[in-house]
Amino acid sequence: MSWARWGGEASKPVRGVRRTIDVKLRSPVIVLGVVALLGACLDGRHEPVAPGIEPPAFTVNVSDPIGISAPFVESPPQAFDARADYVAYVSLAPNTIRHGLNILIRNRNTGYTRLALLSAGGLDPVAVHAATGDALELTVTDSAGAASQVTLVVSAARPPIVVRSNPPPRKRDVPLNAAIVVVFSEPMNPTTVTAQTLLLLHNGQAVAGAVTLTPDGLYATFTPDAPFGAEADYTLVVTTAVADAGGQHLEQTVVAGFSTAAAAVPVESLAVEPPVLTLAPGDTATLRVRAFDAAGYELQAPAVMWSSADPGVATVSPTGTVAGMAVGTAVVTATADSVSATATIQVQATPRRVLVDASRDGGVWWFPQWEQGGFDPNLDHQGQKLANYLRASGYVVDELPRPYGITSGLLNRYDLVIRASGFGAYSDNEIAAYQDYVQNGGNLLLLADHMLYAPLDRVALSFGIEFAGITRGENLLNDFVSHPITDRLTEERYLVGSGVIAYPATAQIIGRLSSGTYLDLNKNDLQDTGEPTAPDVLGVLTYGAGRIVFCGDVNMWEPVPQPLVDNVLAWLRGP
Repeated sequence: MSWARWGGEASKPVRGVRRTIDVKLRSPVIVLGVVALLGACLDGRHEPVAPGIEPPAFTVNVSDPIGISAPFVESPPQAFDARADYVAYVSLAPNTIRHGLNILIRNRNTGYTRLALLSAGGLDPVAVHAATGDALELTVTDSAGAASQVTLVVSAARPPIVVRSNPPPRKRDVPLNAAIVVVFSEPMNPTTVTAQTLLLLHNGQAVAGAVTLTPDGLYATFTPDAPFGAEADYTLVVTTAVADAGGQHLEQTVVAGFSTAAAAVPVESLAVEPPVLTLAPGDTATLRVRAFDAAGYELQAPAVMWSSADPGVATVSPTGTVAGMAVGTAVVTATADSVSATATIQVQATPRRVLVDASRDGGVWWFPQWEQGGFDPNLDHQGQKLANYLRASGYVVDELPRPYGITSGLLNRYDLVIRASGFGAYSDNEIAAYQDYVQNGGNLLLLADHMLYAPLDRVALSFGIEFAGITRGENLLNDFVSHPITDRLTEERYLVGSGVIAYPATAQIIGRLSSGTYLDLNKNDLQDTGEPTAPDVLGVLTYGAGRIVFCGDVNMWEPVPQPLVDNVLAWLRGP
């Protein structure tokens, strides 16, 4: 085996690595510096910097984007947003930011932000919604209130690294009951994190024990079968056979040596993670217990007793698995001897989720925002009133920027999808994702707009619906067929959209424009022979187990409140 020393006196050549590090450690201060660098720059690389940005003053690890639906990857705890299909993990090695308090991570392309606390000058991996090419703006604040900022671009491919280990390299007087933990930069494939790939050696021999990986794939723990020997040297080894969820391996074997103290130390405190957990009734999740000594050093977690203050809201098993029972809040307690810690379990009714697919918007939904400045749902845009009205009505609403890829995994997370205009082409796979979504019970509000410059709307065509032309004249929607959606409707302003010229026999047209309106199909601003007066513009279609409402205008839906929006939401929800 060829090892790169991680905390030893010198490195040895490592197969496949372009260079090796030859370091002699001479003082505790140097050790800390080396530890900080090893987690962040083990292979000598730096994150790509956004154009026009100065090189970073500190080194940050940003993983490649990972699909939420990929094997071994759990969804991050925060709600999905516009980059819901992909996340990147951001981390910093210990002592990267001396006296650092927190880091604010902002995706410039989507406006998504996340604030994370620093610990010991570093950051264990946190998930950030981001895709390849997104620019992440990172602002670190220290204890004096000073802030440093860098902007990094998410790379398409980046091998995983070890961010930190416990004990850290060259640690002396490690308690005999210390926890052996390895923290990875992104979720790892659990089939590759085993007792054969994550080893603890003593006198050159493997120590018998078990390796476990947390459900999020980030933390690996080695638990020895027998207590550590007193005042003995040990070596923690993580081999290149360890791979992430996407199949990328560590680029070099990592080695961290440490020596033990003469005795174990008592557990002084416990922590339950996550400290706050939100579940829907019927959902389950497993809590993790961490133990610490008086100095805050992590120890092997002792056997704990679990209890719930309100089992009617949430129950907890002897192994820490929590189950949501009913809407409410319950406190779960983990106790070991005289030490205890708690977690708050919030059981909430699952909110209905709405996705606005404005990824092919032609300047209607997102106007006046443009690609150059990114798309931020918190800033003014024409679709904001409708989106905020839905949020005020209890929906969770995510708005896709332009451009953005559509997948089944993305659509299937939502109860309703609003396709807000189709001025850009969709791929065959994206169209198939839409068909599968509706076929399997999804609800779709399919909105087009005028077709002066737009290509054929292949999403609409896949359902047998064809939008065409541009409406001219009065542009009033006032001719309705009796239907739950048209209840209480008298007249709506149609803000220059397209007409429906074809639809399947199973569809029903429920709205037409006034007799003072025509559909200009050849876009010459004249009503020629064969161009219809009072064109069809609003219809409904049941497709498989799902429902579609289709309309040739987007702007008409933006003034709220209005009966049309309320009626559509009620009809799509079903009886």
